[in-house]
Amino acid sequence: YQLFEATIKTVFSNENNKSYKLNDELVVNIKQQLRDGVPIASLMKQFGVSGGALRCIRNGTTWKHVN
Repeated sequence: YQLFEATIKTVFSNENNKSYKLNDELVVNIKQQLRDGVPIASLMKQFGVSGGALRCIRNGTTWKHVN
């Protein structure tokens, strides 16, 4: 099971893809700021990503593996 879990994290992690603007650490930060009530417009400017991407993070559509 541990090997399977590690493989899934590797396959679905965006951490090693250089074309992504975000990584796990940034997404943790984004999720915390969203919980704290920081407006999506502010996060868009701060991280250089779209409002849609931030809403997907907030709703758990993307970056599910990051708490």
